[in-house]
Amino acid sequence: KFVLLASAIAKSANAFSYKALPTGVVNLASSVERDVYTMADWAASYGVQQAAGVQLTSYDGKDYFAATDQDIPAGSPVMYVPNDLTFTS
Repeated sequence: KFVLLASAIAKSANAFSYKALPTGVVNLASSVERDVYTMADWAASYGVQQAAGVQLTSYDGKDYFAATDQDIPAGSPVMYVPNDLTFTS
């Protein structure tokens, strides 16, 4: 009985298993929820830089915006994107 039960549990667990994407891969399909923080990590790994204190923020987990926790002088750059990096989807 134990082996049968363990087999049934193993089969049902596989039905709900989540297969993660490889590190650094961002799924851009319209059917998936936004993965903003993985995208930000990906961008940083390709040279995108943010001013000190700038961070991605969300109130509802669906809409994101850049916010800062410190004063930034008017006219100061808040983000640098290398010329050879292009975002498309």
